Amino acid sequence: LVLGVVALCLTGLALAIALPDRGAARETAPRAQAGALDLSGWDFAKDGSVSLAGEWRYFDGRWASDIDGATPATMAVPGRTSSFDAEAVARAHGFATYALTMRLPRTPAEPLAIETGYFYSAYRVYANGTLIAQSGVPSATAEGESARVYSKFALLPVGVETIELRYEVSNHLRSFRGSLAAPRVGLESAIAGHRNWVAAFSLLLVGAMLFAAIYHFVVV
Repeated sequence: LVLGVVALCLTGLALAIALPDRGAARETAPRAQAGALDLSGWDFAKDGSVSLAGEWRYFDGRWASDIDGATPATMAVPGRTSSFDAEAVARAHGFATYALTMRLPRTPAEPLAIETGYFYSAYRVYANGTLIAQSGVPSATAEGESARVYSKFALLPVGVETIELRYEVSNHLRSFRGSLAAPRVGLESAIAGHRNWVAAFSLLLVGAMLFAAIYHFVVV
């Protein structure tokens, strides 16, 4: 019984993270291709928030300030990636920058926000060169890294029609690196509402797991 409750809770939490928010896109949204995403014709108030899943530009072994003029690879978000050493031997540990250029509507109904998604094992997010979110401390070395993969909420710059997102990501903890869930962009109220719903659902699952633990020790 206990194992069944735990498995059900973990499954429910995974679904809560992965499922789109209640303001999620009701029409087919554009998808990121070759590191660019055109949302200039998207009505966030009518059509909902948008996943930034798709092809991002990927710069292995470079921080955000060091990618201008560099030739990128293309990486899927979400998805796992590997870096390559001089002998082309795949390895999981290292650091990199993901980049995506977004075109946005000229006059959104309210400020736009981003839910940053889940990237292994630590990351920083820049929008047009300004740090807007961070989870853990990414580093070029294992000693300097503080791992934390959780999603963050941040407001996007206002009054601009183009935003360059750059994610500085490092992993010296897991045997793989990459992203578990893609970022989402939408109206501030929709993104915040989704996060509140996930938080409430998570508390419910924790309560269910606590009940199962108490049942195990008291009844079994």
